[in-house]
Amino acid sequence: MNQRSLRTLAKRAVVFAGVITLSAACATTGVSTSEPSSQAPNPQSDFTPRTVTVIGTGDILIHNTLWFQAQADATNRAVGGMDFYPQLAGIKSLIAPATLAVCNQETNIAPLGGPYKSASSTTAPWFNTPPQIVKAEKKVGYDTCSITSVHALDHGYAGVVRTVDAMEKNKINWSGANRTAAEADTPRIVERGSVKFAQLSYSDGFNGNPEPADKPWAYQDVNLSRILDDARRSRDAGAEVVVVSVHAGDEYSRQASTGQKDLFKAIAMSGLVNIIYGVGSHVVAPVKKLKDTWVTYGLGNLLSGQDDVGHRREGAAVEFTLTEQTPGEFGVTAGTGYPIYNQPNPSRLINLVKKLPPVGGPARWQEAYSEVKTTLLADGAAKDGFDVPQPRG
Repeated sequence: MNQRSLRTLAKRAVVFAGVITLSAACATTGVSTSEPSSQAPNPQSDFTPRTVTVIGTGDILIHNTLWFQAQADATNRAVGGMDFYPQLAGIKSLIAPATLAVCNQETNIAPLGGPYKSASSTTAPWFNTPPQIVKAEKKVGYDTCSITSVHALDHGYAGVVRTVDAMEKNKINWSGANRTAAEADTPRIVERGSVKFAQLSYSDGFNGNPEPADKPWAYQDVNLSRILDDARRSRDAGAEVVVVSVHAGDEYSRQASTGQKDLFKAIAMSGLVNIIYGVGSHVVAPVKKLKDTWVTYGLGNLLSGQDDVGHRREGAAVEFTLTEQTPGEFGVTAGTGYPIYNQPNPSRLINLVKKLPPVGGPARWQEAYSEVKTTLLADGAAKDGFDVPQPRG
């Protein structure tokens, strides 16, 4: 993958942020009367706030070692083909209970039977992923997936269509790429637990792959004006909670780049977005509250065949609780980070809060938990109420 920064986008974000006008309306009523029956009725007298949870996880980057593992797991269960579920099963207890669970499917989906490719392939395009991964994503409990990334155009428009088709077949909502202009122009609203959500996704480039000039709606790149316009249209279409996934930042850096910070701040200052998940850097980066928006600069890898160096097998599931403040208006009232380790040989996801004992346990698990916790809290999120639970395995 190519390392990119957001310097150009940062300049655009700063300029745009400078012209954003945020207005706050404050209404006060001072009615003095000795006859209570003359008071206007309180429209919120019967208001019962709703509460929902949103959880996001990092990059699903399928290397050949992972589909070899899926073949072995399918053989062991005598079902044939590939079964990715055992690799994801360790986080189902985190994903399934959430009102909205958000994944990041970083690579294109291939036709059933292949050819499959990964970064270890000798020729580009780098990635073409077995479609069985999407079935496993559904089984573990994901409701919606970002499907745009630097690899979103590895196989051009055909790869976009296959990936969207796979999501649709498995009844998972998607964002970040489209088969038609009509799909791109229509806000995708997901209703869960009586609450309407929008999940939007954008990528900072496509690894040099040619962008189809005749189909600019097929992919969604990072553009502040577009992001805010999409968020506004989603609100107009009924979305009560808006979540944005952004594939950006410096690869393998556990600190947000200046451009990434400026972009995320401009999105947050708009007041249109509740949660921003940063993906694509393959390592965990800090959580931060920006005005009323909570930002995770990097969720790390979730499932990957990358080597266990430079924190590349460490990830986080970051969950936010949102409570209705006034009818249809939600605010984040709690945030929790769960360190995850992508155990190799055999490939399995380890929920370290659930599996790591309070004292002792495998040294690599201890290290992964400590590194992820320290990184998530490195930008002061704890003072605003964000928590990483102690191990209780």
